[in-house]
Amino acid sequence: MAAKSHRALKITSIVIGAIVAVALIAVVALNIYMRVAFAPFFDRAESPFDIPGINTGFVPQDLDHVEADDSWLFSGYMADHSPSPIYRRAADGTIAKFYVALPDGSAYEYESASRKGPEAYRAELEAHARGESAASDAVCIVPQTPDSRLLLIREFRYPLNSWCVSLPAGLIDAGESLEEAVARELSEETGYRLRDDIAPAVRPLPQPGFSSTGLTEENVQVVFAQVEPAGQARPDSAELIEPFTVARADLRAFLDANQLPIGTRCQLILELLAI
Repeated sequence: MAAKSHRALKITSIVIGAIVAVALIAVVALNIYMRVAFAPFFDRAESPFDIPGINTGFVPQDLDHVEADDSWLFSGYMADHSPSPIYRRAADGTIAKFYVALPDGSAYEYESASRKGPEAYRAELEAHARGESAASDAVCIVPQTPDSRLLLIREFRYPLNSWCVSLPAGLIDAGESLEEAVARELSEETGYRLRDDIAPAVRPLPQPGFSSTGLTEENVQVVFAQVEPAGQARPDSAELIEPFTVARADLRAFLDANQLPIGTRCQLILELLAI
């Protein structure tokens, strides 16, 4: 009986040992596969480094990698609510701190938002400080149909969690002219196109305006456009948009009855056209 128990125990040990060996071989094989299959990732992987400012009460909230010079930017807040710097870690490991200073030299913390990367955002802010104008980020279209109706849209805006009344609008793609952006946004959001029997079909305002000077540097070029139906709208999958038209003579009644949120730019333009 003891011999049988010893034999069973021996067989169990061999089976467990074989399972452990197979598992170890699988782990090693998987590690080798990952290293080979994802070699570019591992080649570019950064060695661990300490987040700057942690020992002085800095609480990081955002991390950005600047590919142009292989540096890292850290932003956040100070635990004691004192002015928070932006830390920059250069490719050679050098750490620098940046503060925003008022004319009297005192530090000032201010929150802003930008669609651009840190370097492009910094370059644009410096250009503004020199009095230079920046290229338009987006276009806002005030479309009028051949029968003198205004083409508007109802769009679900996620930041508001609500449908909103808007004018057709969108970002200008890289390398795209203003008129190309207008034509593309009209087609995507409304199914309309620029008329080719009127010249010019697009009339921009003299200069772009800024979406919210207290929050962001995004600037938008407003254009008046002569449009006509051309087919079905083709919005992106995440865009919920319903185009509709309003006769210019009915704008006053439409604005007075509207209960949906409306952007300030759209509201001001429609109020002026309703006069």
